[in-house]
Amino acid sequence: MSDRSLRMPEDGCEDKISELSDDLLVQILLLIPTKDAMSTMILSKRWRFVWTMIPKLKYKETTKSVWWFLYNSLQLHKAPVVDSLCVDLGPRCPADTRLHSKDTPALKHLIIDSWVEDYFFIENMPCLDLADITFSIFICESIDQSLRSLSSVLSLSIDDVSLRYSSTINFSRLGKLRICPDDSDWLEPLMVVLGNSLILKHLVVDYAIVDLEDMALSWNQPDSVPSCLSSHLEIFEWMEGYEGRVEEKKFVTYILANSKCLKRATIIFSNTFDLDRRRKVMEELESIPRVSKASQPFFQMKNS
Repeated sequence: MSDRSLRMPEDGCEDKISELSDDLLVQILLLIPTKDAMSTMILSKRWRFVWTMIPKLKYKETTKSVWWFLYNSLQLHKAPVVDSLCVDLGPRCPADTRLHSKDTPALKHLIIDSWVEDYFFIENMPCLDLADITFSIFICESIDQSLRSLSSVLSLSIDDVSLRYSSTINFSRLGKLRICPDDSDWLEPLMVVLGNSLILKHLVVDYAIVDLEDMALSWNQPDSVPSCLSSHLEIFEWMEGYEGRVEEKKFVTYILANSKCLKRATIIFSNTFDLDRRRKVMEELESIPRVSKASQPFFQMKNS
């Protein structure tokens, strides 16, 4: 019997994992953070390039070296397709951190949740299906250029501040719009964006994370009806927070009165209403005239 056949691994255990196929190893590395997956390159020659083939990258950094690490790891990455790239920056990262890409022709999903509006600038996103954009602080005038790159998106979730900067953008492919207001001045900018979204079929107003007690809405009926209302809008949802205030009722009335293709309208209001208030608001909603005979509004109480 040869010496080789008697030889055992130094730790007394066989390395069965390294004998797996590259595809299986990639699936294993997908289960751990990208930074940990990258560190497997030092295990052996067998592992040196396995991590470079993982299609999903997630970076959660709290140090100033974030961009050095991100840049160098992306330079080494060899996967033919990156299914997802997530960069989660901690409070210790540089304040001037920016995300910039000149060419992302295959990008389908984009989610930005940032304290500053000039955090990102991405161009050429013709295949973008979904975008979720939230900014908390605005420190420069580049937001219009940044948001303009979203013109080809199919589904857009956006806060009211970003909405105001989107008034000059033609959303030629937009089918679903979700507006998340945290201020009172959003109805008029919304009507402008509706006018630029010719094939919109699904409109959602989401007040889920907003304190409405001191929010006084401003509403002036537009001179012309957005074409998406008269020819495409099929679903309208007011997700939580409907108080039955004058401006709210005017807006809902406008939507129901002009949406000829509407199939479903859902309005959810808080369970803080007492029985009398609930009955009154529901009667008001049910009395609103609808141009689409196919639409069947549903009125729901929010669960506590």
